Amino acid sequence: MNNDRKLSESREEALERILAEAAAGRYRHSARPAVRKPVKKDTAEKNTKELTEAEKAAAAKARAAEKIAEIRRRKQLDEEKAEAESFSPIRERQSNAVKTKIQENLRTENINIPKISTALAIDEDENSFDELWANQEENTGEDKKKGLLYDILDIAECVIAAAFVVFLVFTYLIHIVSVQGTSMVPTLEDGDRIIVSALGYTPENGDVVVIDGRSSYLLSEDGRIVEKDGLGKSIVKRVIAKGGQTVDFNFETGEVFIDGKVQNEPYIKEITHRDEYAFDYPLEIPQGYVFVLGDNRNLSKDSRHPDVGLVSEEEIIGEAVMRIFPFGKFGGID
Repeated sequence: MNNDRKLSESREEALERILAEAAAGRYRHSARPAVRKPVKKDTAEKNTKELTEAEKAAAAKARAAEKIAEIRRRKQLDEEKAEAESFSPIRERQSNAVKTKIQENLRTENINIPKISTALAIDEDENSFDELWANQEENTGEDKKKGLLYDILDIAECVIAAAFVVFLVFTYLIHIVSVQGTSMVPTLEDGDRIIVSALGYTPENGDVVVIDGRSSYLLSEDGRIVEKDGLGKSIVKRVIAKGGQTVDFNFETGEVFIDGKVQNEPYIKEITHRDEYAFDYPLEIPQGYVFVLGDNRNLSKDSRHPDVGLVSEEEIIGEAVMRIFPFGKFGGID
């Protein structure tokens, strides 16, 4: 019966049956070399063990490959995000500088990703690379903060410099003056705002000037200049005559003479009839002084009045060159 069963079985089936029976202890050790069951069992277990280690290594390599791909994908997304946010040449240069710095650090420190053989090595490499990338991003953030600070300091420096220049200009070169009263009508009216230039100014006949007005200069009986208190405020008048010229009036006809010549005065509102008795005419103007009148001759307190008298050139603040308010009359002053 056994022989029939052995004949009906194939060689592979017989081998499997014998190994199973040997594992169950059915057979004893014999001198026949073909029936060395324990050796074959150990060999099978060893092969099984080696196969398991190979599978583990393959799984570890697969996990390592996935993690490396994830790191690269995350780095690529960060780079794309940085490029999308770089709208100016400055950010582009900063981004390129960061990339160059990363590459230089990698070359300087010889940072390479070693060949991965175990899951532990994968985790260590991943952590070191993440730490390096995090440090680099932190350095990049610090660079951006420093760049922003430098930009703020540059802007503040420009603002301070501009304010200082404006202060110097409006203190020594240009003044904005508000006209009070109607003594210069129709040229200037009450409330007008004008720009006064003091840059190297020398008075000329016909100029509209702003005068300090603190002092008045009259002539004594022997021809000496006598200083007295003036109006105590700044005034706007027109220069009629300067040092070395002779001024005279015909108050009946309203004519004004300079060096004996009748003046053409299209800028006045009314002809000159009023005398305030500050001087006797004709009057020769001393050097360094000017004689001024308002364009509204019969309502103006000017050099005809003892409170104004002659005006020292040193007390002329500057020439009125432009009206800036009201805007409808914006422009130069004739």
